[in-house]
Parts: sequence; structure tokens; C-alpha cells
Amino acid sequence: MRPLGTNPPTIRLPESLKDKIKQSFANLRLVTASLFEYPCVVGTDNAIAQARRKALKRKITTRITMAQIKRTIKYESDRVPGFGEEVAKVPGCEKLRDCIQCGTCSGVCPLSIYMDYSPRQIIALTRADFKNEVLSSFTIWLCASCYACTVECPQQIRITDIMYELKQRAIQEKRYPKRFPIPTLAEEFTKMVRKNGRISEARLVTTLFLKTDPLGALGMSKLGLGLIKTGRFSLKQEQIQNLSQLEKIMQTVEECHRQIHKELESPSEAEKRSEEAKKEAGCRDCNS
Repeated sequence: MRPLGTNPPTIRLPESLKDKIKQSFANLRLVTASLFEYPCVVGTDNAIAQARRKALKRKITTRITMAQIKRTIKYESDRVPGFGEEVAKVPGCEKLRDCIQCGTCSGVCPLSIYMDYSPRQIIALTRADFKNEVLSSFTIWLCASCYACTVECPQQIRITDIMYELKQRAIQEKRYPKRFPIPTLAEEFTKMVRKNGRISEARLVTTLFLKTDPLGALGMSKLGLGLIKTGRFSLKQEQIQNLSQLEKIMQTVEECHRQIHKELESPSEAEKRSEEAKKEAGCRDCNS
């Protein structure tokens, strides 16, 4: 141990290490200067230092611009009352109201940086009955169904199932951009399965291109013809046997689906009794 009152020993650093430390401090000064847009001279004022400073400044400015928050105002008149309750009553979406807005779903989502609304915002808008904003957003279509949000959610909310429900509602109400490929693919896939019992990938892809991007289909024609010549791209439509049985199954599913939505749209007996009690209480107050 060093005795009290004595000076600490002098540490001599190698010249190479001193140069590395000086360069590190110079780089730190460069970053600080670029962040706060102050003039900075690193070592000798040469062209290389100026170029590095300008490049770093452009990079940081771009990041700051991308991170700017766009604030919007939502009005009470924009709400569609009852939308959040309808979604919460669908099997798999019951825990919609349990969201604590922690943002974990947005943090783990691999596609959140491309979304107009983050998953956390979609949940909040759905609960607040902003139906038009939710069904018109790109977020529900960019969801890759990776279930990362569902796995990491501290409230165990099945966020992916909520996204599926919102997609189905958007398809039913035709609330998606024109020539948007994802809902078009879902519709054509369903039609082909119902008609033939299975899909033909060649026909499905061709129909998708013709309905969403005809010019893109022309650009892919050379590749398609090459695949057809080699037998890897067959236009033959496959079909299962006993299509009548499949039709019965689909009719049963549709009937159950209609029944569920009918129950969701119509108020329950308890809600009716509650409304009648409120009306009676209001009448009594008026009479008194």
C-alpha cells in the first residue's frame, strides 16, 4: 500500500498507446462537433478531416430527420363507438383492454420501422374506437405473423390474433389501397381453395400480378416462360375429389361466422336490461 501523503507513481505510456488515445479523443470531438453543429478542427485542417466531418454530419442529420415525431390530433367525432368492444369480443382478442401501453410489441416487431402506426398505437386506436384509422393503415398488412409480440407481451395479449381480425374486417369492408397485393392474394387464395380444394401456384401468381401489377407481369414474362419450358411452372389446375363435402364444410364455417358476428353486433340481454334501468332512472329524475 502507498503511504499517506506521498504522490502516486508516474505511469509512462508507450508512444503508440498515446497516439491511439489522442486519436480517440479527436474522433470524440468530431462526433460532438457534428452533433451540435459547431466548427471543429481535428489535428491539421486537411481535406480528409473536413470530408469525414461532413459525411458524419449528413448521416446524423438524416437519422434525426427520420426520428422526427409527426403529431396528429384525434377528435371525438372521428370515433366509431363500439368498434373496440366488437373486436374484444372476438375469440382470441379478449385481452385487448388489458394492454398497458408499454411498447414491448413495437420494440420486438421486426417491421415496426416501416409501419405508419406501431403495434402499440394500433392497440390504442382500436380500444379508442378509431375504426377508420385502424382499417386504413398499412400496419395490419405489414404484420408478418411472427408472433414475437404475442410471446413477449407482459399481459399475454394475442396481438397477432388481433391483427388477423383487423385484416378480415378490412377485407370485408374493402378498406385497403387499390391494387394492394396482400388482400388480393388472400381473396384469390380463398376463392381457389373453395372452388378446387387446393391451389395452383402458377395460376395464383399470374392472377395476382394481373390484378395488382400488370406491367410487373410483363417484366417477369421471360422468367415465367423459361420455367414453363422446363416444367417447373405448370398451368394445370389441380382439384380434389368430393368437392361437395368441401362445400358443406365451407357453408358450415360461414354460418358459424355469421352467427358470431350477429351476436357481436346485437347487444346482450344484460346490456339491454342495463339500458332499460338507466332509462327508468332518468324518467324518475325528470318526474321528481
